Amino acid sequence: MTIIDAQDHVFGRLASHVAKRLTNGEKIDIINADHIVLVGTQESALNKFRPRHEMRALGNPSTGPKHPRTVEGLARRAIWGMLPQRTTRFKAALANLTIHAQVPAHLKEKPAEKIQAAMAGFDRPHVYLKEISRLLGAKR
Repeated sequence: MTIIDAQDHVFGRLASHVAKRLTNGEKIDIINADHIVLVGTQESALNKFRPRHEMRALGNPSTGPKHPRTVEGLARRAIWGMLPQRTTRFKAALANLTIHAQVPAHLKEKPAEKIQAAMAGFDRPHVYLKEISRLLGAKR
């Protein structure tokens, strides 16, 4: 099992690296998902996510479509989109993925790796995934 510390990693770069490793059969735990970085202003990030959350069904709004609002859900959905769909590897890869917003107690003592190719350079405007999640209406 591989533990990846996602603090200060760029959202899309991290998702693509994790998706590639999941298709190779690795089991991956992502910790500190609250501190994943979206490059760009807060307004541009919200303009990307908010239209999805405003969609409703004409007949019964509770039937969907339902889009994630939590940090874990947003990260899982990004990785989900980068996996090969409609294959047997797809379900197996998603089953091998666990995402945690912070560091859980059972993983505190274990070493976590960082993906250098996905690290953020803070010379551009950026926003953390937990802020986007809060603005989308996540309950925690």
